[in-house]
Amino acid sequence: MREPDRHREALQIDHGAVSVATYVDALRDPSWRVRRAALERAPKFLTVPGFLDALIQGLASEDNAGLRNAAGEALVRLGGAAVEALADADSSGDADQRKFIVEALGLIGGDTAQQQLYRALSDHDINVRTAAAEALGRIGGESVADALLEILDRPDTDAQSAAYLLDAVAATGVRIAIARLSEFMDQPVLERSLYPVLGASGDPAALPKLLHGLRHGSQGNRAAALVALAQLMEEADIEVEVGQSLSESPGVKGSLVQGLEHEQDEVVSAAAR
Repeated sequence: MREPDRHREALQIDHGAVSVATYVDALRDPSWRVRRAALERAPKFLTVPGFLDALIQGLASEDNAGLRNAAGEALVRLGGAAVEALADADSSGDADQRKFIVEALGLIGGDTAQQQLYRALSDHDINVRTAAAEALGRIGGESVADALLEILDRPDTDAQSAAYLLDAVAATGVRIAIARLSEFMDQPVLERSLYPVLGASGDPAALPKLLHGLRHGSQGNRAAALVALAQLMEEADIEVEVGQSLSESPGVKGSLVQGLEHEQDEVVSAAAR
């Protein structure tokens, strides 16, 4: 069947006339127009037995990225009505499917989805845990930041986990007291993830650590420290202190010049600031 004909049929999909399998076939269609048309009909199928399970199974497709993406978008469109089914499925399936489930829960949001994301932080797969942390970071808020920091404080949290948890804390946009970050300050492997949290802290006490990163860090770490320093200047209104510290710090001028030539606009703007 030609694409225009398949598109026309997808626009007319009705839950009383076609099966769930037929609907899912439209979601796996190679044409994005057909998949988009089918997505518009998703709410019509919500009460059909097996519909949510079929969408969640679509997230496990190994050979059809279009189906995975369309199934995920359909679940997000269904919102809270899909959360319970997603939460039930999150304890089964392979790691890739669990990762897609976590991403869908993060986009849907709400208390139930958020609680499931906290549980996913204990998943045995690093990619699932990272996706859960990223989703929580996007949700944001003080309660999320506090929960992430509590996990960071656990003695069994390894460096890799600490890095993506700090990234999530930074994404929440919540100001974190420097005292809560003291145990991470001397861990070089966490520096790049720590800098954005320090920049958002609004605490002038973060300045020495950021200047150290500008002087001694790798190229990537220097860029991260530079962006964080510019943010700290905005948050704490310490332009004079920063200017004096920069002028007195050997090696910083070279980092600033390199920042002006960086490929990322954010870093260039920070250096200019």
